[in-house]
Amino acid sequence: MTSNVQSNSNDRPLVSVVIRTYGNRYELLARAIASVVNQTYRPIEVVVVEDGGDLAEPTVRSIDGHDLMIRYFSLPKVGRCVSGNHGLEKSTGEWILFLDDDDEFYPDHVERLMEAVQGDPQAIAAYAWAEVRPTEIESLVPLTLHEKPTVLYPHFPFHLSLLMTQNLFPIQAVLFQRRLIEEFGGFHVDFELLEDWVLWCKLFRNGTVVEVPLVTSFFRLPANPEQRRTREQFYLTAKDSVTDYVRQLDVDVSRVQLKEDCEYRYDELRKRLKFVGWLFPRSNDRRFARYPIWRIFEPIVEGIIWFCGGIRTMAFASCSTERQTALLSNIEQLSREERLRMTGGELVWLTEPATKLFYGAPYLAMLAIIFVRKKIRSVLSCCSGRR
Repeated sequence: MTSNVQSNSNDRPLVSVVIRTYGNRYELLARAIASVVNQTYRPIEVVVVEDGGDLAEPTVRSIDGHDLMIRYFSLPKVGRCVSGNHGLEKSTGEWILFLDDDDEFYPDHVERLMEAVQGDPQAIAAYAWAEVRPTEIESLVPLTLHEKPTVLYPHFPFHLSLLMTQNLFPIQAVLFQRRLIEEFGGFHVDFELLEDWVLWCKLFRNGTVVEVPLVTSFFRLPANPEQRRTREQFYLTAKDSVTDYVRQLDVDVSRVQLKEDCEYRYDELRKRLKFVGWLFPRSNDRRFARYPIWRIFEPIVEGIIWFCGGIRTMAFASCSTERQTALLSNIEQLSREERLRMTGGELVWLTEPATKLFYGAPYLAMLAIIFVRKKIRSVLSCCSGRR
């Protein structure tokens, strides 16, 4: 893609918001565009791409964007990825965001993300926290929605090793540099689901991705349980092929990145152990470094901790988004049987006694060794004194 970046007179970078739509969803689309118009940041352009028809054109043309440029393009039925790539090609901003037609930004979304990337010279992208809004769409025209209370989407500090195992953020939450598209390309057209995850893995292999710990957008999921299960099944099926593709990417996950990821996972688990959590050292704890025996066992113990953290990451990633959200918000209140039923028979092993023992055994063994060593020294001292 050729570069055609624009900016405005006050030298604030232009941000392009690419919106894909289809069918008779133009009233939903109008709400999405309105959330962009209400942004506190300027300059912004909106690029709307309709996949398979031009039903949305009158709606888009009628929207008063004030000082925003709203551009509309219609394509024959080509699919989500081709539509997204067309929007990327037609965009002119130095920074780019995606927004699905049924999702919305809160007013400070772009402002917060731009502050984050401008505050870090190494930043190639930024992402903010997001909410999930379960919604039952009774009618698209006229638009009739039944919305349930929002819940916080699971959020994690960015680690490349973690991104290789799961999609870390919803598509509307991420702001990224246009030059990444020019260098690595856009959506992989073979993936109609989880295409954003594949894109992030392509774009974010080098450089800093900044986390903004604020909720600045929301996306919708079906409120109907049957629709959720059907959607979940589609995504689980797609995840296998996407995971195979991601593994083939030339990604250099350094030992430092892997260590940071696993330490984060370990500390998260430690918090969930509640009353016995204090028995486990923090991942950066060095209270026992003064003991020579600890210096011998430290690499082994930490190696096991990192390994367990990686397993926990993969186990968590194997769950669907709905299950992950339920795990994070409700897990302490559920019995073992309820947890098993909630996860469809999958063992939520991170809360099981065997797992706690697996995590805690190296540390407890180290404490036992130190205790025995101190006792032996005490006995030897007593024997020497008697002589």
